[in-house]
Amino acid sequence: MSEETRKGLSRRKFVALTGSALVASGILAACGDSTATSAPAGNATPAGATAGAGAATTAAATSGGAVKLQMWGGVPAESGPQKVVDNWNAANPNIQVEYVRFVNDDPGNLKLDTALLATQDIDLFMNYATQKLQKRVQGGLVLDLGTFKDLDIEAKVGDLAKPWQIDGKYYTFPTNIAPAYYWVNKSALDEAGLQSPALDWTLDDFKNYALKMKKGSRWGYVPWEIGTLYAMIDNSFGYVYTKSDGTSRYDDPLVKKTLQTIHDMMYVDKSIIPWGEQTSAKLAVDATFFKNESAMLGAGAWIFRSSNNLKDYPHDFVSVFATVPRISSDQTSYWQPITLGDALSISAKSKHPQEAYQFMKWYADGGMIPLTAGGRIPASKDINQDDAVKAMLGGNDKMYDLNTVKSVIFNKNPPLTSYKALDTQVADMIKEEVEKYFVAPNGNVDTTIGNIVRRHNDFIKSKK
Repeated sequence: MSEETRKGLSRRKFVALTGSALVASGILAACGDSTATSAPAGNATPAGATAGAGAATTAAATSGGAVKLQMWGGVPAESGPQKVVDNWNAANPNIQVEYVRFVNDDPGNLKLDTALLATQDIDLFMNYATQKLQKRVQGGLVLDLGTFKDLDIEAKVGDLAKPWQIDGKYYTFPTNIAPAYYWVNKSALDEAGLQSPALDWTLDDFKNYALKMKKGSRWGYVPWEIGTLYAMIDNSFGYVYTKSDGTSRYDDPLVKKTLQTIHDMMYVDKSIIPWGEQTSAKLAVDATFFKNESAMLGAGAWIFRSSNNLKDYPHDFVSVFATVPRISSDQTSYWQPITLGDALSISAKSKHPQEAYQFMKWYADGGMIPLTAGGRIPASKDINQDDAVKAMLGGNDKMYDLNTVKSVIFNKNPPLTSYKALDTQVADMIKEEVEKYFVAPNGNVDTTIGNIVRRHNDFIKSKK
């Protein structure tokens, strides 16, 4: 074993590695391939990190001084994290936590990485993309949570945690469950004589709903971003992107059905704003929805930040929630897009790993609920769902359909048994080809699919 492998990557090499490999952070579903280079064997467990939560027994605690922990995260302190640490600190005078915010972008993540290398003051930190975690593990900066023998992450949050594994080990605890779904204006439903969409509604149902709820200058639907328009393809694939012979699966008839339907909704039904028009106008889609300029919005829980802000986003209609539609009613497999994020890790340099672990467990099992108002839903099965719902709605219960809040947003079924994110290069290629099709009124769907399949197969061959 080399000296560098034994100790982990050097600071200079790690900074070079992270600097050259930084990619955009976000929901796991949009993060690309999470199966990068395996970690070296340099991630030793710091002395003092023993199994189980136990009581804090550090020298600082036994001498009468409080143990001080520092946690870094990407959410502004005033959006929930400060309330979280205030709650903890009030209940745990012997273990005090300070929250430090870093901006979750490339420079902000590099700042965190540099701080992890340079100081022992950071005890806990959030990961928002698997690629970032991979590099930190490679650099020997992250504690293997297998150290804590009473922790079973999959028992806490299910198999959805698996994309966060590195070489079969957990170096992080994903705390936030992030389902994708549609926001629907109940007043627009009522005007059109429509019921809340069924949990198993289809793409044709969605097309019909959008057309019927389109009225005057109001669109039937707007997406948060372009991937929202064709997310049901990967959901239908179950995140298996190749056929049994190893070639691209994107010539599946379901792909053509999806792309053609969305294109027709833009240029035939005119129930969806054409993608080129949406991007050129830099449309603020949350404001568009709450101003009743669209009957449906494809997004997620982060929209609660706008929905609960009635001062800046005044509206008087009730929001109903709908699943992302399946492509056809006879599909035998379809997985609703649910991913886990806000993955909390303990620094390998922490002087207080045991106390950091105590905080981590408390945070995941409900301590994080003050963040729910901003759309961060606790993933742990041990949370009190009623408390989470109450926090998320921010006292505005009358503005939401509570039945679909629970049946759509808090429904974690069906469970995912395997997951592999699409390689970033392939995901970017598909986005490029689909975007060219969606901005062209006379675009050809067969040409689009042919380009996607050809380029995907070329990528597959290049990896052999």
